[in-house]
Amino acid sequence: MKRASRGYVLAVAAALVVAACTSETTTTTPDSSTSTTAAASTTTQAAPTTQATTTTEASAAADPEALLEAVNAAMASEGSFLGEGTLKMMDADDEATVNVNAELRGGESSADSSWILSIMDIASGAFAGSLQWEIREVDGVQFEQNPVSGEWEIDEDRSDNPVEDILHGRLTLADTSAEDLPDGFLITGTYPKDETIEFVSIEVGADDLLVRSLTSVARDVRSEFAALVPRGTADIISITMWYFGDYGIDIAAALAPPEATPTAITRFEGGTFQLQIPTAWTEVSQEEMAASELEADRAWALDDGLLLLVTTDDLIELGIGTTTTEDYIDILLVDVLSEEFVDEPIVTINRQGEEIGLISGSTSLDENPFMRLVALREGTIAFNATVVGVQDAFDENIDTIEFILNSLLINT
Repeated sequence: MKRASRGYVLAVAAALVVAACTSETTTTTPDSSTSTTAAASTTTQAAPTTQATTTTEASAAADPEALLEAVNAAMASEGSFLGEGTLKMMDADDEATVNVNAELRGGESSADSSWILSIMDIASGAFAGSLQWEIREVDGVQFEQNPVSGEWEIDEDRSDNPVEDILHGRLTLADTSAEDLPDGFLITGTYPKDETIEFVSIEVGADDLLVRSLTSVARDVRSEFAALVPRGTADIISITMWYFGDYGIDIAAALAPPEATPTAITRFEGGTFQLQIPTAWTEVSQEEMAASELEADRAWALDDGLLLLVTTDDLIELGIGTTTTEDYIDILLVDVLSEEFVDEPIVTINRQGEEIGLISGSTSLDENPFMRLVALREGTIAFNATVVGVQDAFDENIDTIEFILNSLLINT
């Protein structure tokens, strides 16, 4: 699928490296002039009057190359962001019919740590249906997940693309033009590094010159996407749009996927919460859960002695009402974990900058270690993901356990 997804990967995958913030403006002020006139009288002279002139400030859009250079400088100075985007692929001779439609979400915590989630709906072809996968960059190494098998591999063949370039502050355009917007500027041009990209446009803020949105339009021969589009002869047009914001916020770093461990994106509460769960972990049936008296909505087991228990609660229905992460942890410590050996809970953030809680300890019955992740949506829906097991299995799989918990996304 790597070659077939070329238009997508080039336009979006690398958007997981970022930048932004500093402002630079260029203004010019013309000289002002005055004139005085004297009254036509031999005995008195009128007080001189001054003819006022207006001072105008030239727009930065008048010099597109200088404006783009200033935007690159602003973007290169920023270290974190969140973004949402879309990708649409259609026939060049029938742009009303969308062959592929993808929703994109991503973020970056530092210049070499980022993630992107892709949910792609394919109308026809070998991969017709819905696919979802993640791309992560960890310490400058990019890991791509196979959307079919869930396997992760290192991407060693990263190509230039305008999204990565502008987020790194190094975008170069040809035939550049710029125009004023009510609250910023629109910069448009062609992208010399990739002849299939017909044009790129970015909207930037007037106050900080940070990119608010990016649009790129590419045209490829149909054979490049044989597995994604129906048979035909027309070229494929790919339109990618990204919207960026939350520059400079604190975001948790993405963790590298565990080696040789395929994972599957699993959603809860209609997509409100999401985890990456190893495909080698077997989901426990509701009958088995009842027989084992497991108190969870869903559960997964690993043969060598680990359990993942997932529960979501409506706090309004439970009579708790709207609460905070810290207060919800306190409730768990009193009502659920009072008999366990619990370390000091930690309140931190996830890869979206959303507040989460981590509770670690061991069970009082057999002293098996556990780690519990808790997160709230709008203070009323509580998500709990707990990994518990025998000590040896816990220690041997600690990287996988931490990866599972690090994979939490909210409102995807």
